[in-house]
Amino acid sequence: LKLVRWVGKPQGRYPGVHSIVNSYKVHAVAISSDGKLIAIGSESTKVTVWNIETGDQVLTLAGHYGEVYSVAFSADGTRIATGSLDRRVKIWNAKTGAKELTLRGHASFVNSVAFSSDGTRVVSVSK
Repeated sequence: LKLVRWVGKPQGRYPGVHSIVNSYKVHAVAISSDGKLIAIGSESTKVTVWNIETGDQVLTLAGHYGEVYSVAFSADGTRIATGSLDRRVKIWNAKTGAKELTLRGHASFVNSVAFSSDGTRVVSVSK
């Protein structure tokens, strides 16, 4: 997975390109609205959150029991929603990584999650 960040006039062959080494197959990515963080959902049961500017991993969100197929940041960047093969949606604090809420009820894996623009609602989809 490559992160690209352009600042001013590009210099060199690949300016602002950071590589993230992920040993798992990636299913989903999301970028925070301020452009500072990227969340990655994969065949691992964990979600990793990375600083786009430095390429450093800043959080690991652990708590799903299956592969993570969807990730989304709230518009204000304070929360991350994740959906998984375990048929659950989880809401996380994007600063601390603390799990805030687990939503159950899907009959199949959750393949998409999204926040409303005001951050007060989460929508999730399964097959």
